[in-house]
Amino acid sequence: MDNIVDVKLGQSIPPERWLEAAEDLEQVFHMFSQHLLVTNH
Repeated sequence: MDNIVDVKLGQSIPPERWLEAAEDLEQVFHMFSQHLLVTNH
């Protein structure tokens, strides 16, 4: 592991797809928050 120089997560998307990506993230965060609510009760 000493030879690891750079780690990147995700991908770059062009500006014309930013709104689509934001909508997708909104859905992901909603599902994740619902999961946390169910898990904590």
